Amino acid sequence: VPAWFGVSASLFVGLLTAECSGSRNAGAFATLIMSCIPAHIMRSVGGGYDNESIAVTALSMTFYFWCRALRSTSACIPFGILAGLSYVYMVAAWGGYVF
Repeated sequence: VPAWFGVSASLFVGLLTAECSGSRNAGAFATLIMSCIPAHIMRSVGGGYDNESIAVTALSMTFYFWCRALRSTSACIPFGILAGLSYVYMVAAWGGYVF
């Protein structure tokens, strides 16, 4: 399970970078960098289960949907709802939120 969350976190970071920069190349490069970061690899290896792999994915989803809600004029409500749901999911899954 953590390996899938690692992949999805890398993809959401790439989508967030592409959304903020307007460049798909920057998004692809951010995905590549995120997939190579040792701290991210350590928390998202197959066979090891930790809350951090879920939290990083939820955090990336939250920021991506939030940026999409701010930029979109016609679909700001659905992306805002998705950002809120991602935030609630992050708070529920991440043990470090209480600190």
